[in-house]
Amino acid sequence: MYHDAKEAAERGVHVLSTDEKTGIQAKEHAHASLLMKPGKVIGIDPEYIRHGTSGLIVSRDVVTGKVVAPLTIAHSVWNLFMKKSLQYSL
Repeated sequence: MYHDAKEAAERGVHVLSTDEKTGIQAKEHAHASLLMKPGKVIGIDPEYIRHGTSGLIVSRDVVTGKVVAPLTIAHSVWNLFMKKSLQYSL
């Protein structure tokens, strides 16, 4: 299907490639970095504060490479994503 995407686009059919990345952690360092001193590298404390997780769903048009319907999600919003993808195809 991907090999014939250009011919399909000429007939008005869009081939989309969709990927979902779930469980992206939103976190920040708990303490400021330690300043560099001559002859030493910067010190970063490994402790961090979690602010939950998020996810990302992206579709690209295979022929043009255009991002069609990117969504950052906190919960499943697959129906909204599909509506945006289908609007692109119409």
